[in-house]
Amino acid sequence: MTTSGTRWVVKNTFELKNAQDVLVEGNVFENLWVADQSGYPIVFTPRNQSGTAPWVVVQRVTFQNNLIRHTAGGVNILGTDNNAPSQRTNTHPRCRATCSTIMIGATWGTGSRPFMLGDGPEDVAIEQNTVITTELLDRVFLSGSAEPDAREARYVGNMSAHNALRDSSATAPASACRRINAYMPQGTVTGNVLAGGKASNYPAGNFFPTVAAWQAEFVDYAAGDYHLRLGSPYAGLGADIDAINAQTANALSGDNSVPPGTGRVSITTTASAERRAPAASIPSRSCAPAARAAACGSCASRRCRPASASIRSAGLISGVPSEVQTGSIALDAYDPTWPASRASVTLAAPSIRRHFVVTMPPAPAAQVGVRVRS
Repeated sequence: MTTSGTRWVVKNTFELKNAQDVLVEGNVFENLWVADQSGYPIVFTPRNQSGTAPWVVVQRVTFQNNLIRHTAGGVNILGTDNNAPSQRTNTHPRCRATCSTIMIGATWGTGSRPFMLGDGPEDVAIEQNTVITTELLDRVFLSGSAEPDAREARYVGNMSAHNALRDSSATAPASACRRINAYMPQGTVTGNVLAGGKASNYPAGNFFPTVAAWQAEFVDYAAGDYHLRLGSPYAGLGADIDAINAQTANALSGDNSVPPGTGRVSITTTASAERRAPAASIPSRSCAPAARAAACGSCASRRCRPASASIRSAGLISGVPSEVQTGSIALDAYDPTWPASRASVTLAAPSIRRHFVVTMPPAPAAQVGVRVRS
């Protein structure tokens, strides 16, 4: 948008039309308004464009540890192409551990939801998300002209203010439980904070504080700090804000020199009068890294939790000095799995002095006046 009030035409921020086995992590998706499309920055929609690819499918997609902010909506998942034949979106499309600060209203446009499931995607999991929105519409909206149901969907461990979980049919059952049974067959809705909702309308196992009480559970809701306070009864629900901050740090800073969620390689030295003992700290995944040549380190598995490991390696530099002098040693440490994460240090070597030794053989027994024969 511009100061003149012109609303620029935009579509979405990230879209999958034909994709399998995808991980989307550590990103910031922001500044999307209702214009050419309805304001969803994340769109998983199989598209048989031109009608020549009926095999297209979106499946086995994990969307986690991302930040969505300043947008009209959140994630739109479509079961099948509504314009041409396609395969059905299925097999664990996951949206988890995401913090969505969705400021809708007059700024970004109205009518979008945090989550839209259309035309029957199967086995969708929406888990551990924190949704902050000014819009008074639904958290999850089920739609579709012929098949609005989302079979075996999971809505678990999320936190948001309550708004109706509903579908687009005018004949939708009034109770949330009946709507879930009708339009999320074999689905699971549990462990969620639905602030301001009514417990009798929902399955057991969810939480219904007032909106004010829920907001008070954050460290500083008004300032945008969505960590839960120490001792909160909702600990473990919603997004892991620390994990999101760690994973999105690269995107927010523009610095891609270290792997998301890890520390930077560093070198520390300890000095004595005779020698220095360098140690390279190679960020790993809470497993013992193996020392390699050139003072580098690596982790046997990149699937461990982020951590930092100290690698100590001993070496010997030897030779015969040609003159008295002070030298230096350059040490370079890097992460072989992310070479941009590296550190260098130059160590001053102690003064080198040549040592001279004169050896005299013992004098043999001798007599005065008699030449000594060697």
